[in-house]
Amino acid sequence: MTVWRPAPGWGSRHDSGVHPLLRAAQARQCHIQRGTDMLFEMIPAYLRFFDLPVATPEQLRALAEIRY
Repeated sequence: MTVWRPAPGWGSRHDSGVHPLLRAAQARQCHIQRGTDMLFEMIPAYLRFFDLPVATPEQLRALAEIRY
């Protein structure tokens, strides 16, 4: 895939921040989500599955020590 030619509306997730492919997608008004953001959204479901106390994605982000 040519990095500078993603189709409008294309989406991607990546763990280490915004890399060239995601920047190209943003330039074409495509929705992107960092991998860490996706994990914050998924963690509450895992906590519920294992019958552990559930935290919201916002609470998890507030506690996280992530530097991009």
